[in-house]
Amino acid sequence: MEWLSLLGVCIALAIFIYLAYKGYNIIFLSVLSSVVVAIFSMQNPITVLNETFVGAFSGFIKSWFLVYILSATFAKLMGECGAARSIALKIARLCRKRPVEEQKFWAILSLPIINTILCYGGVSSLVCVFIMVGIAKDLFEELDIPWHYYGMAALGSATYALGALPGAPDVLNLTPTSYLGTTPMAAPGLGIIATIVMFALSCLYLRGSLKKSEQSGEAFLPTGARIAADKSIGGQENVEYPLWRSVLPCIVLLLVMNVLKQPVVLAMICAILCCLILFWPQLKGILQPCISSGIPTGAVTACLISCTVAFGRVVSGSPAYNLVVGGLDTVSAFLPPAFQVFLCVNVVAALTSSSTSAVSVVFDSFAERFLATGLPAAAIHRVATVTALALNTLPHSVGVCNAAGASKLTIGEIYKHYLWITVVFPMVASLVLVILVSMGICF
Repeated sequence: MEWLSLLGVCIALAIFIYLAYKGYNIIFLSVLSSVVVAIFSMQNPITVLNETFVGAFSGFIKSWFLVYILSATFAKLMGECGAARSIALKIARLCRKRPVEEQKFWAILSLPIINTILCYGGVSSLVCVFIMVGIAKDLFEELDIPWHYYGMAALGSATYALGALPGAPDVLNLTPTSYLGTTPMAAPGLGIIATIVMFALSCLYLRGSLKKSEQSGEAFLPTGARIAADKSIGGQENVEYPLWRSVLPCIVLLLVMNVLKQPVVLAMICAILCCLILFWPQLKGILQPCISSGIPTGAVTACLISCTVAFGRVVSGSPAYNLVVGGLDTVSAFLPPAFQVFLCVNVVAALTSSSTSAVSVVFDSFAERFLATGLPAAAIHRVATVTALALNTLPHSVGVCNAAGASKLTIGEIYKHYLWITVVFPMVASLVLVILVSMGICF
């Protein structure tokens, strides 16, 4: 029974990945994959959907719905008032001041830097892509940079800014607090080390890749042909505001959440109010459409993530999960506690392809066990969030599909960079943290 159930999980994941490549809706795929798991597990599919799937879906969305819709609304306001674009343009302008031989490298690197500022400032990573793609198109066309390098933007929107940087307002960094009693600032030293590792390795990778690209004579075309044909993207009016004015709403968010120790929902509301006050002349005529589009964007994102969490719960409720957990128990008995966290999060992240889902599902089952090992709660928090950044970005993940669609690149074109910067390098960074924690280093 357990092995048949495990076969069903593998088939469900294969269906999920293949159909995601084909562009099928993630909500549909989560339901379909859950049915496949139920059938192979000899469970009633209707009961599994009504009780396990819907129960997990409603539980997660109840906890995080307000965070998602407020985050998306804040991102929409920051984008429409011009604050986010103003920040991006200032950084992009610095790239043009570099020596000619360095301009391409710094132009590409400016994308993750801008995304880091936006994501760490509370703008949803799924929304950042729509702010960035127009700026990147103009910059890459001007410098004749191969468009597939847009994938490097994920370094700032899908890695350290979500789960490594201390105080990050992303749901991934907030989820462990409800299980471990930690704060978003948990183990700041470990988080900074992980960030440095990911950023440094990505810079080395970009140097080598760009050198090969220039030697082969690559240019903006052909990978940029589809984005170049879309005249609605890029070429926007470059209205800029003082940097302090543009970043102040993000600073308010971080201060209210991390310094005043207030709930993230209140911090988001304060940031939105600050944005409205600072940019009222720009927003007063478009406030209604901003809210009307921001809230559905957040709601859809919340539903997508909740469905992946629900699929994870279906898997965890199957006999296959008991087999996997038994295997983890056997293997982890020979591993130091920090490696146990690393192993469990990686396995579940691979199953669900969602960092938030992975942390949520793992802590549902193992939080008390991890704490009982004597590891500091802050170390467990940071090792889990950094580890979850690796296998959550497999080709069928929501973030990869979202970025490929917005940039008009194929999964194959964009994923050659995603593989390194969002899978390999976060994996290396998490291993570094595991070794440090195993040595008793946690700060």
